Amino acid sequence: MEPYEERTRNRIIMVRGEIDDDMANRVTAELLLLADADPAAEITLHIASPGGMVTAGMAIHDTMALIEPPVATYAVGTVGGTAQVLLTAGTPGRRYALPHVRIHLVRITAGERTAPVDPAEQDLILTRWHWEMTMLTAEATGQPVEQVNLDAERHRVFTAHEAVAYGLVDHVVDGGGRVTW
Repeated sequence: MEPYEERTRNRIIMVRGEIDDDMANRVTAELLLLADADPAAEITLHIASPGGMVTAGMAIHDTMALIEPPVATYAVGTVGGTAQVLLTAGTPGRRYALPHVRIHLVRITAGERTAPVDPAEQDLILTRWHWEMTMLTAEATGQPVEQVNLDAERHRVFTAHEAVAYGLVDHVVDGGGRVTW
């Protein structure tokens, strides 16, 4: 059996590399298929991504919110930008980080690939996306919106334990899958 098929059979979806439309199409399709197959069984997202297109990430985010099964998220390696929002959008109590991850809370600097637009309009689009991502992160972490915005402006980088304290994830797990903190 192919590793891809084995992961899907085990209800694990990989979000690796830059998030783009192709990845969003694959991940949303897998989420919907697994939700239809068993609406009560947990789905796991392993996230190792610097981020990417906001519109593609929001397609994944909205699908996670739409489906019935709980979605556990695991930070693996480096997680930032749009991928950080997906990580924190996991089902509360089921958001995990491996011990040596780095989670980046950053200001959104690129949102979508569109036809060329007026630079002022592009700035407005990016500002709107930044605030949407800030609001989603604040809601998921319990942090004040102003604090999340300040931390994103500063490009704050969290260790696994710092991410738990901030509310980006709920638990740190070791290599054996045991919750360590």
